[in-house]
Amino acid sequence: MNDDLWDRLPRDVRDEVDRLIEGGRNIHAIVLMRERGGDPMPGIHECVDLLEQRCVRLRLVVDDRHHRANE
Repeated sequence: MNDDLWDRLPRDVRDEVDRLIEGGRNIHAIVLMRERGGDPMPGIHECVDLLEQRCVRLRLVVDDRHHRANE
């Protein structure tokens, strides 16, 4: 994962990015990362890479919860 950008984001922003992604609002998540990613502003490609990584991670978390619920 792009830990550098993820770690630069404040905790509340990381939570909001995940909520936006879970809600299918990927463009809003990218805008938020760019606006709150500090100086220098993260590039669009860096944000898209992080978005893709968060999507995978969130799916793994959701899939894991679903799997445990069905056991």
